[in-house]
Amino acid sequence: MAPVTIQIASVLISLFLLSPEFNRFEKMRVDGPLYPIRVNSRYGFIDQTGKVVISPRYYRANQFSEGLSFVKEGEKGGYINTKGELVTGLIFEGGGAFSEGLAPVRVEGKWGFIDPHGKFVIPPSFEGIGGFHEGLAKFKQGGKYGFCNRKGAVVIKPNLDFALGFSQGLSVVKVGQLSGYMDPAGKLAIAAQYEDAGDFSEGLAWVIKQGKHGYIDRRGMLVIPMPVGAFGDFCGGLASVGVEKGAGYINPKGAWLIPPKYTNSWYFTQGIAAVQLDRKYGYIDQSGKTVIPFLFDMAYPFHGALAEVTYHGKQAYINVKGGRVWTASN
Repeated sequence: MAPVTIQIASVLISLFLLSPEFNRFEKMRVDGPLYPIRVNSRYGFIDQTGKVVISPRYYRANQFSEGLSFVKEGEKGGYINTKGELVTGLIFEGGGAFSEGLAPVRVEGKWGFIDPHGKFVIPPSFEGIGGFHEGLAKFKQGGKYGFCNRKGAVVIKPNLDFALGFSQGLSVVKVGQLSGYMDPAGKLAIAAQYEDAGDFSEGLAWVIKQGKHGYIDRRGMLVIPMPVGAFGDFCGGLASVGVEKGAGYINPKGAWLIPPKYTNSWYFTQGIAAVQLDRKYGYIDQSGKTVIPFLFDMAYPFHGALAEVTYHGKQAYINVKGGRVWTASN
């Protein structure tokens, strides 16, 4: 996920503004215990000790989700298990993460859903689809968005200009040029009134309305007014926020717990978060203390035992103590 860059006055601030889609989907699909590596333009997997357990032989490889990973050999792809065994044929043009037992796949330009055995549960008939969350998945048909259930039945007709997946019982939807929040019955629980809006996470969601920024609660009440900036979802009681001074972290009352002195910031996992300072990335704890030094060209959140980083221009993985368990040789 590339950083979102915003211009505030004459100060350039980059913040990893984790879209609702990314934040929720990423945490669900990265379940280990294997981690993708790239060697000579081919992908394989290591375990948490850094041992290569699936040799780099794939043209593409996704993170594991619910025990399976979508991989590609040439133009077509399929799903492998953690032993590297194909559990489906290499028959799909594209594939996504498993979520709630189903994964989106594309065949002849259309998208549907399969089960972990590769059997179609919802035939490929959609222009586009998202993963299942809270029993519903968004789909695109005729240039509009709607939602279907796990049987493929349409429960919210495709009359939306955009939609995200459901989180905490609400989905961001766009009606015309404005965004609001829809419930699973298709009713607008919070009217479409925002220029931009994020997912609900820990009871709060970031919004932009008439140029004013902040976080709302599930009633649609503005509970944390904020200056112009870039905002992330709450995770573990903290949200990454970028303002003119830089990026830092606020609590659910809007108080700065970690001052905005960083250039980039990720969400917290396992009590630590990747942040950038003076062009290098390191990791801090929830008190703002540096726990892994600023040594990396790039750094991502921890998932399980490891986090992916870029060290001296090379892909690498580190453990929670900052030790490198695997580094690319090329």
